[in-house]
Amino acid sequence: MIKNVIKLTTVSAATLLLAGCFTAQSINRDAPAPAAQPAPAPAVDPAPAKAKEYVLSGDFLFDFDKSNLSSQGKTTLNRIASDIKANGAKKVSIVGYTDRLGSAAYNLNLSKERANTAKAYLQGQGVKAAISATGRGKANQVKACNGVTGQALKDCLKPNRRVVIRAE
Repeated sequence: MIKNVIKLTTVSAATLLLAGCFTAQSINRDAPAPAAQPAPAPAVDPAPAKAKEYVLSGDFLFDFDKSNLSSQGKTTLNRIASDIKANGAKKVSIVGYTDRLGSAAYNLNLSKERANTAKAYLQGQGVKAAISATGRGKANQVKACNGVTGQALKDCLKPNRRVVIRAE
């Protein structure tokens, strides 16, 4: 009779195992649980670096009506140069702008000189990216300041005197 009980138990266990009611692990409670296998990491293409744009006051970077960098301008460009190098930018564009005061030719020339000065400074700080420098003069004014005169007009037009650096 014991032989029949053993046969019946073996057949019942095999039937339940095949039916999926329990696993071999649930029959042998003393067996260690299987180690969880970590899922393989999905293959991900590296995302392209996002472009970073710096809009800097021309009055802050340069002496008034000049294209030579101020001490504050050098400090700011040092920080930007470090940032560009750390992010591995491959391309940098620098665009200079002026306010609407003065002749179009003078403003265009001043904006070009300022963009080129910023370019030369960044290259001097070890930025290896391809750098383009462009002057736009009084194009793309961001503030009109109609009905204002004198020093108040110069102060009001300050946002138009700027340098935009874009690193990609």
